[in-house]
Amino acid sequence: MGTKFLFRKAAAVVPDYYVSNTGNNSANGLTPETAWQTITAKINGGTFAPDDIIGLKGGDTFRETLIPPNAGTAGHPITVTSYGTGKAIISGADAGAPTTPVRDACIYDTDARGYWVIDGIELAYAANKGIQHDQWTVGGVEIDTPGWVVRNNLFTKCGLVMWGANTLIEDNELVGPQPLSIANDDGAIHLRGVVNTNCIIQRNTIYDFYSRGVWIMRGASDTIVRDNIIYNIPISYEDTQEGYGINFDGYGLPITGLITCTGNTIYDTGMVGVYLENCTGSSLVRDNLIHDTVTYGVWYKNYAAGVNYGDLRGDSVSGVVAYNIIYNVNKGVIVESCADVDIWNNVIDDGTGNTPIGIGCTPDGYVTGVDIRNNIFGSGFSFCLRTTEAWKTMVSAFDYNRVKTGDVIYVIGDTGYTLAELQTGSDALNCFTTDPSFVDDTNHNYHLANGSPCIDTGVNVGLTEDYDGVSVADPPEIGAYEKV
Repeated sequence: MGTKFLFRKAAAVVPDYYVSNTGNNSANGLTPETAWQTITAKINGGTFAPDDIIGLKGGDTFRETLIPPNAGTAGHPITVTSYGTGKAIISGADAGAPTTPVRDACIYDTDARGYWVIDGIELAYAANKGIQHDQWTVGGVEIDTPGWVVRNNLFTKCGLVMWGANTLIEDNELVGPQPLSIANDDGAIHLRGVVNTNCIIQRNTIYDFYSRGVWIMRGASDTIVRDNIIYNIPISYEDTQEGYGINFDGYGLPITGLITCTGNTIYDTGMVGVYLENCTGSSLVRDNLIHDTVTYGVWYKNYAAGVNYGDLRGDSVSGVVAYNIIYNVNKGVIVESCADVDIWNNVIDDGTGNTPIGIGCTPDGYVTGVDIRNNIFGSGFSFCLRTTEAWKTMVSAFDYNRVKTGDVIYVIGDTGYTLAELQTGSDALNCFTTDPSFVDDTNHNYHLANGSPCIDTGVNVGLTEDYDGVSVADPPEIGAYEKV
């Protein structure tokens, strides 16, 4: 189906200071001809004003760690970029073994220096991270390092961990694998801590990383993760990290703000496409293409009491899972130990593995308010919905869906129920088993062909645009696309 965006090119800028492998640290650094030679002496040891631009010569390799010496200000950051032809490289390896990491980071913020822009360079072969922020606390309070922008860069065999509000990470390519150890098993992009509010991660391409593509952790709220391409994220170090494309992780500290996860393409992950743990604020998971994940497409889960929180099982997550395309998975959407998830207008197709299911809700007493409408359940699933005997207290609606022929709902420890049996009991209203008539099911083109029974047969749930951004009619189509 292709991607939904084009990568931006770095805008041409004129540096205020120049650094080149052939420069001289005794020069003034103000022109390419009088460039400085080393990062360590002239950047780490310098002082820069807001809006200053530091240029590293394109094609040169700097085998040093850049340590920001002071902060920029809001709206007036300090920028590091490349000048000339190509990207400058900051490498964590030495010349004698150019792919063997010996330095912990390429850029290492050791003292909460906010408002830096890293634009259009390559960061390569760090032992831990390409860009690394420490976890700072004073008196148990996290120290914010706000306003970092990381764009148009190439990360080779290393990722980044950020620690601050209003972080923007966009249009980067991150190529793994990184060195494999517990210490850097964070995946490619890692935002950590309650200070990480109002952050945006967008239009990045991430692949071949262990553990996670994107990891939003420990209370980081009001984060937007959109339009990224993430693939080949296997289970990693001694099977301790699970192969997640995008992980909103409130395990250590619940995420209480808004989560926006839209327009991402995620495939070939070791376990999950999008995983939301202890996300007790609200969330929008829509317009994502998720396929070939070993187990789950989308997974919501709340936990029993932890160190920094009480028992969250049964708490509302106010989730909307809509207009996603999910295929070649064992379980399409799972709602576990949490409440209030709307699952609308998705296509869930081609179940794989042992007893594949479209949607799962479990266990008793914790799952309520799951609204399942306007979805197309395709081929390959044993059941559209797998739940328990208490399923009517869990599922507030299972209507207007295209369902499989045969058993539609399976009650654990009981039996499967056909559509006819459900409708005799006044359940599964306006559901049907007729072939949805996709344009090209074999090649996963789930647009609706002329005459599809899914056209104009859904119910208005308040959504305004489909997967393609087409305005939704009333009544809407069933599935992820309006017929145009």
